[in-house]
This record gives sequence, structure tokens and C-alpha cells, in this order.
Amino acid sequence: MSKLTDQLFKMAGFPPAIDLNRSHNPWTPTPIDNEKVDCFGSPEQIIFLNEIVKDLGGKIFAPKSIDAACNYFVLDATGFESLSDINKLYGFFQGRMKNLRSHGRLIILSKKDQEVENPAARIAQKAIEGFMRSMSKEVGRKGTTVNQLRISKALLADKENYKTYLKSALHFLFSTGSTFITGQQIDLDVPAKRNEDSIPLTQSLKGKTALVTGAAQGIGEAIARCLAKEGAHVVVLDRPADEDKAKAVAEAIDGVVLLQDVSSEDAGKAIGEFVQKNFDGLDILIHNAGITRDKTLKNMTREQWDMVLNINLHALYNITNTLLDANLLNTQSRVVCMSSIMGIGGNFGQTNYGATKAGVIGLVEAFAGKMATKQSTINAIAPGFIQTRMTDKIPFFTREIGKKMASLNQEGLPVDIAETVTFLCSPGAASINGQTIRVCGGSVVGK
Repeated sequence: MSKLTDQLFKMAGFPPAIDLNRSHNPWTPTPIDNEKVDCFGSPEQIIFLNEIVKDLGGKIFAPKSIDAACNYFVLDATGFESLSDINKLYGFFQGRMKNLRSHGRLIILSKKDQEVENPAARIAQKAIEGFMRSMSKEVGRKGTTVNQLRISKALLADKENYKTYLKSALHFLFSTGSTFITGQQIDLDVPAKRNEDSIPLTQSLKGKTALVTGAAQGIGEAIARCLAKEGAHVVVLDRPADEDKAKAVAEAIDGVVLLQDVSSEDAGKAIGEFVQKNFDGLDILIHNAGITRDKTLKNMTREQWDMVLNINLHALYNITNTLLDANLLNTQSRVVCMSSIMGIGGNFGQTNYGATKAGVIGLVEAFAGKMATKQSTINAIAPGFIQTRMTDKIPFFTREIGKKMASLNQEGLPVDIAETVTFLCSPGAASINGQTIRVCGGSVVGK
């Protein structure tokens, strides 16, 4: 069936998907070891970027011709002030794309356009978004990603913190861990706690205690393994029916098991008591557990509606609130919630699911301020088509078309979500709060 569908999609103009680079090893401090990186900006900006590139193991690339091959690019557009500056996007990238190899990384730095007061400058900054998203679709078939880091005015003015958190973001976006993120904007802002020490880029979760819901299999298992790989001690939480699977995961990562139905009214209290008894609070809380009960609204039972809302949304709110009120989320903690592109773009037969996943986005926005008072962050991940039991239930051709219509021309793997979650849990992601990051391969669904 697979060969037949590949042939049909090829006839329809969809080439075979390229194998994306992924690694299951612990993070390395030099994700671009000996790779050439071509940077663009003012002389001062280029000096600044070159220092970061060297720290990450890259080579400074100063081509005598734009026809010279290179696979890693950083364009600093924070200085774009006029409509004519938009032409620099064409001038820098156009010739260089002719020799672009596979598995490249194109990263554009910009200001947050909402903070720009000058009309011409705001237009120029906003134009970058459309260019970035379009470029991601042009180069995605090569397994190359294009993303935008939007830097707040306050962080740009704080040179020391800017370098620290830009370096951390570039470390992740250059790495294989970001292989399924493309066409996305990530905002960097001044963190609630000023950086006083150097931030580790490897084994950065050593000594941290993490709890992952729905961790017995699928994306949850991948997250638990990835957090443990970077040094965290992980509580593998899942429902009692999956006890054997949960124990197997915990044993593999030297973690512990907590059997708990997250949708029960006392779930927050039970989790809090477990944490209080066994640990000095939580450093990381991952809300991964979720279900679907798909029906058109006219055919959906109240039970199907309630079940999805209780597990996918109410449980997150109740557990997070309970742990915060009990002061069981430590200072500089991280909370990551699982949303979905279906919460952004909607989907036929998923009014319940779409409502909960959009609600999750609202939840992280609503809790961001409260988390900041604890020098902590809360963010969401919006997966696209990821190879799991849940997506296996989607009708075959619907799933295949959804995969092929993405910029990267394929579905993602649980490890793609796990790597992004792990980045958001790291000290280097302290400048990211209240955001939803799509890990969707550039899906056409939503933004």
C-alpha cells in the first residue's frame, strides 16, 4: 500500500520525503561542529553573530561568491527600518539558495513587530514573517528548515542576556533536535531572573525533578526518555491500566512510577502529596496526557464531550493550580503543555478536541504572568502529524494528504516533540514564556 501511495503522490507532484537528520544521543555543545555558517547584518551584528557561531563549533563563512555552497545561514534583520530594507532578504538569500544542500538551517532575527512604532519599520519587520513562512515551503523538500527569532526591545537593549539566550536558541535551532520545526516564530524576551552564571548547553537538567503525564508510551515516553537523557530524574505518570508499560519506561531511565488518573477531581492533590513525600518540589511539569473522541457535533454524546474536556484541559488547569498553590513548583521551574495544530486551525469532527487544544494555548498565556513571579515559565507545544497511536486512527488518505502538504513532506516522530519540550525545560529557554511552538513540519493547518 505504501509503495502504491508513494507512486500516486509522486504522480500528483509530491516527491518522496527526505530522511530527516535525528539524534537520540545527549546534546552536544557544538551542534554545528566544523560547519560553515553565513551571517548577514551590520558589521557590528556580524561580529556579534560570529562569536556565537564559534562558540557553537561553526566556521565563519565569508564567501567570495554567493554561489559558494553553505548550509547554515543567520540573517540579522533587527535593523530593518524602511520598506527598502525588505530587499535585503532577496539580496542575501536568492543566489545562495541555488547551492543549498539538504538538512540546512535558515534563521532570521527580527524585532517583535508589535513593539515597533515607526510605520515603515513595522511594515518591514512584519514582512519578514511572510518571507520566512514562504521560504520554509520552498526549501522544505530538502529537509531544510527556516525559522524566525523575534527579539524584544528590552532584550536587545540587554546585551549580556541577549547573547546568552540567543546562543541557547541558536544551539537548539541549529541542532537535529529542531528538525521538524519550520516556518515558525519564537519570541525571546528578558527572563524573569537575570542570568548571573553561564548557562550549560549540555546536561542542563542535571539535578532537576520532572513529572510527565501520559508517559507510558508514545510522545510521553519519548519526552520522559529525552528529559532523562539530559540529566533529569523523571516521574513517569500514567493511568493504572498502563502500569506495566509505565514501569518499563521508568526502569529504562532510572525513574519512578506514579499511577494516577489525571481527570479525577483529586488528581492535583494526589500528585502534590506524592511530590511532597518524595521530592523537594518539582522543577519540570509536562502535561502530555490527552485523548480524542471524534464525532461531528450533531452526533457527539455528552460523555464524549466531557471526557475530552476533562482530560485535555480541566486536568491541566486543576493540577497546575494545585501545585502552584501548594508551592510545589520550584523557583525557575518549567511547565510545558501539549496543544495541537487542530487547536489552531480546527478539524472536522473534532469540536471537543479543538476546543481543548485552543484552551491549552489560552492556559499558558493566562498562567505566564504568575509563573514569571516565580522566575519560571509555561509554554505549549502544538504538534502536527506525529507518528502515534492517536494519528494512526485518522483515515489513511486524510493522514497521507496532511503529511504531504507539510513543508517537510512527511509526518514527525515522538522524539521531535520530546526534543522541543526538553529545550523549553532547559535554563537556556528562560527567555521564552507564554508561547506556543508548533512542531509540525510546516503544516498548512493554522498559521
